[in-house]
Amino acid sequence: MHIKNSAFIQSFKQGKDFIFYVFLDIIYYVLLLGIIAFIGRVVYPKLVFLRGVKEMLNGMQSASFHEIQATFTFIRETYYGFFIYAAIVIISLFLLYTFLKSYFWYKVRGESYSIKVLLKFSVLNITILCLFVLLGYAIIKVINQQNQVTVLLLILYPATLYSINLLHPLLAIHKSLRKTVKCFFSVGIARLYKLLISYILMIAILIILLNLMLLLQFFLPDYVYYIIYLILFVIFTTWCKLYLYTVIQKS
Repeated sequence: MHIKNSAFIQSFKQGKDFIFYVFLDIIYYVLLLGIIAFIGRVVYPKLVFLRGVKEMLNGMQSASFHEIQATFTFIRETYYGFFIYAAIVIISLFLLYTFLKSYFWYKVRGESYSIKVLLKFSVLNITILCLFVLLGYAIIKVINQQNQVTVLLLILYPATLYSINLLHPLLAIHKSLRKTVKCFFSVGIARLYKLLISYILMIAILIILLNLMLLLQFFLPDYVYYIIYLILFVIFTTWCKLYLYTVIQKS
């Protein structure tokens, strides 16, 4: 009876709703890839050009006035274009992440979504971002250069991921930012061991899936293999969120 009521078993009892949750995550990843493609095609080339401006100007010592004027005009347009497009990308990434993630949790809760919900999640995400940027800056300033990458990857990044995975469903449950933060400390820190067990279980399942995919690689055509790989990735990440949500509810 205890096993049937466990968070692990209950996380699989989503029925047809699970397909919808996977669909939401697919939309998120497709749009994210679209933004990444835009960065690669539009933003990054402008950055590469601007980084080489100094060398380009050094080679124009014998250029005519009109050539120099045209070059400076192009540099100025590229400069402004880069920052405009970079701002669009940052805002788009933030809105995409905040909207679809908050919408996901409210659908899991079976509750109606509103602009007020989006604003609350926006405030939460901005707070998380600012906090961990400041922590990252402090790490860079305090810790010696040789250990910075290790600390950032092994401590700060997992802590950020852990906080987001806990704070988002908590905000969907409690609706209040104050209650969410309070519950974060009572559940996420005081009962850390329960969540760590869940993460260990998810990592174990991930290792099994990766080994399974390595085995299938020898029997499937490349395009079929990668399609299955991507589908399993989305299904797995969707299930992880639902599993953690069930664990949080029981905590």
